[in-house]
Amino acid sequence: MSAVLTEFQHSVLWHVMTGKLIVKDLAITPCSDLIPVDSWIKSLPRNWTQIRVQDALNLSKGQTPPQKISGDYPYYNGGVVPTGNCEDYNYNGDSVLISNGGASAGAITRVHGPIWVGGDCYVAQGDKYLLRALELLNQYREVYMEGSAMSHVKLPRLKAQWLPLPPKEERARILSFIEKFTHFIPDSAPAIKDLDEWYQSMLWHGLTGGAQ
Repeated sequence: MSAVLTEFQHSVLWHVMTGKLIVKDLAITPCSDLIPVDSWIKSLPRNWTQIRVQDALNLSKGQTPPQKISGDYPYYNGGVVPTGNCEDYNYNGDSVLISNGGASAGAITRVHGPIWVGGDCYVAQGDKYLLRALELLNQYREVYMEGSAMSHVKLPRLKAQWLPLPPKEERARILSFIEKFTHFIPDSAPAIKDLDEWYQSMLWHGLTGGAQ
């Protein structure tokens, strides 16, 4: 997928998950009732609220793996892709990894277990919507990182960050939209030059049931 399209996709998801675009019946419209909030989110719909990471999700740190690095389970240790396999796992189900240091320091990656996570990653687990919301912080790493030459995650800062929290029924609509949106992008999409035209086509035909 082209870098331009990936950036476009992230932009749409960011606007939906922070309430700038409202999902209704699998279509999206601009929100006309935004209020300012004192966080990286900048503004939210009036009927939304915010919740801190520490109150929203379970955060823990990975562990040193068994000596023998081989087996059937992907092994993550500070990167956004597995660095090998492990004979056991320490996390299962939906998780979000936050790389603590190295070249990928601060990177937030959504994964699905069973996996083994090493000591150079923090692991977030909990509500599926809030895990998705945590991924938005990838664009704002400076708010939870410290250091210059050897930057790393400052855990208290990460825990203190706000996440957008819509009403429960709206969370379900947003998750449904995200599922359709992220699976609808065709292989030919990177070749489409007019992203606005493609966006309208995707919105009206893909997300309203005209394309499967």
